[in-house]
Amino acid sequence: LGAGVMVMSIAALVMTGRAVNLAFVLAALFTVISAIPVIFYASCVRLRGGMYTQAAVFVGNVFSGFYIVQYVFSNMSMAMYAIGLTSYLVSLFPGLAPYSMWSNFAVLTVFFVLNFFGTEWMARVQDFMFYILIAALLVFTAFGLPQVHWAGYFGNELFGRPLIEHGLMGLFQASAFLTFATGGATVIVNMSAEAINPQKDIPFVTIVSTVGVAILYALMATVIGGVLPPEEVMAAGNLAPIAKAIMPTPLYYFFVIGGAGFALGTTLNATIGWVTKPIMQACEDGWFPRVLATLHPKFNSPYYLLAIFYVTNLLPIFFGLDVSTIGNWVLLLGN
Repeated sequence: LGAGVMVMSIAALVMTGRAVNLAFVLAALFTVISAIPVIFYASCVRLRGGMYTQAAVFVGNVFSGFYIVQYVFSNMSMAMYAIGLTSYLVSLFPGLAPYSMWSNFAVLTVFFVLNFFGTEWMARVQDFMFYILIAALLVFTAFGLPQVHWAGYFGNELFGRPLIEHGLMGLFQASAFLTFATGGATVIVNMSAEAINPQKDIPFVTIVSTVGVAILYALMATVIGGVLPPEEVMAAGNLAPIAKAIMPTPLYYFFVIGGAGFALGTTLNATIGWVTKPIMQACEDGWFPRVLATLHPKFNSPYYLLAIFYVTNLLPIFFGLDVSTIGNWVLLLGN
């Protein structure tokens, strides 16, 4: 929750202007429709290999093998979250700007090390960050909505721009881009092997979380598009200027650390937690060497696979790729 709106909403603002709130709603609709097979199938059986198992059962072994090979590279999104988190840290501590690459490296390393100690530790940290994150996002929404320029929001005069700035093509482009931001609940199927009651909980989580996130994101996107001229927001590349304009200073710091920081932190943490599960099953099926799925004797974590994803996500950081490029690359491979 939160990483998409914190990182990807600015790129979506470029694509469609103030209609980014409509794009979030459309993205959630696309997500729920595409998740229908997951909802029905997960309600019947425990998917030990998550989306990989789904691919194997519905399409066949050859396709599932193709899927799991590209899966490694389509999860470069973890680098995107680390880069986004660093951008917010730089807004608080401008002195970090010359060291952004090393800050990205440090953020990614901390969360991979945390997940090395197993799901239980990951879940404890996740719970702590989650409640602070929810409070920060609600504060942003509550302070921002009254300061939106409602008089011209739905017309063509606010900031001298139309509501849907680049027509329907731009709106659908942004909606497709934002499916990555609203699709987080669908990946919970990859935790099917560890869920206590996956047949009941996973379909429920997929639907309720996606709808809930869409409503919250649409309200936040209204603030993003309706408080400051888009040039100011795009130049910053994050929501910090808006937060600074609508909140008292103490709440601004709370939002940047507890909202932006924990939104990206929780998503990065959760992604590292589930990303190895489909590949563990693929190792048992022979697509990769079985030794890669070896669990640590004490922490029960797949440390070889964690190391592979760690190195893979270091590549876009050291090559200097930006959030938009990584997001489009990941979506292209995944879809």
